[in-house]
Amino acid sequence: MQHSTLTEQARHWAASQPEQVWMRDLAESGATEYTWGAAVAEIDRVAAWLEAEFGHGERMALLSRNRAHWIMADMGIIHSGNVTVPLFTTHAQATAEYILSFTDTKVLFLGETENWHSVKEVLPRAAC
Repeated sequence: MQHSTLTEQARHWAASQPEQVWMRDLAESGATEYTWGAAVAEIDRVAAWLEAEFGHGERMALLSRNRAHWIMADMGIIHSGNVTVPLFTTHAQATAEYILSFTDTKVLFLGETENWHSVKEVLPRAAC
């Protein structure tokens, strides 16, 4: 059987090797590991909540450093039938404001960033 979407592929691996480590977040204190089973369960929870709360077809932004929860949030957005709007912590304020306005973003996933003082300037006041 061919798995045509990213979430179908992840679900396949979660079913066939749920305890196998899929991703690792590295930090000075060590690594946090996410197995296929645990990660897909988290993706499904995010997707179910987004679908129940917002429906389908909405734009949802992600702003964070590169980490496992960014991937899981992205896949949850996709699996819920919504659209991911990636934002980078290095965007200039005007660029981020344009992206959020142009895409009519309804949800913002805000994760870790080492440059919070710069990043908070690109967010709408309601998000800070």
